This record gives sequence, C-alpha cells and structure tokens, in this order.
Amino acid sequence: MPVFMSLIAKLGLEPADAGPLGIARLLEPYGMLWIDQALNRGRGRSFAFAISNRSGAA
Repeated sequence: MPVFMSLIAKLGLEPADAGPLGIARLLEPYGMLWIDQALNRGRGRSFAFAISNRSGAA
C-alpha cells in the first residue's frame, strides 16, 4: 500500500485510488465545488463528499 494511502487509513478513512495523475484534471472541479459549498454556501470546512457503494448493485 502506498504511503499516502496508509496515512489516510490511519486517520480511520478508507482510501480510494483515483487513478493516474492524468485523472487529476477530472478531480479539480470537485475541489472547486467543495470550496463553493464550504465557504460560499455556509456548509463550513468540516463537510466532505463521500463515495458510497450500493449493496447488491450489479
């Protein structure tokens, strides 16, 4: 397990590999959305997005 993923796991979170560096351009809009929601829409800095899996999904 890469170092950064083990650090995330030590924080009690489940790390998710988003793929190679080229994928970063797809993740950047989520960062902008988080900034808007946290700072401009009043959610605060402690809010987060989550990745969820539905049980039994094909």
